Amino acid sequence: MKFLLDARQMSDWGGKKQGFDPVRHMLQHLPKEGINQSVFDSKVAQKIQQLDVITQKLSKQVMEHHEEMEWTQTLVKGHL
Repeated sequence: MKFLLDARQMSDWGGKKQGFDPVRHMLQHLPKEGINQSVFDSKVAQKIQQLDVITQKLSKQVMEHHEEMEWTQTLVKGHL
């Protein structure tokens, strides 16, 4: 039952279509026969894990850039 996009598909769609709403996409593409609650819960848990990984990576990138910014500010202050 493939009714939820994986993280790569979500980012692909989001990059190609401005204003893409993955939740709306998921709701519009639910199977007509309905879904099994345990399957749905499993997919939701999987998406939460994927989002946690993405959040950790983004946080790391932000901190790396923040350190670069601080270093640059220190250099600028040293030349004033």
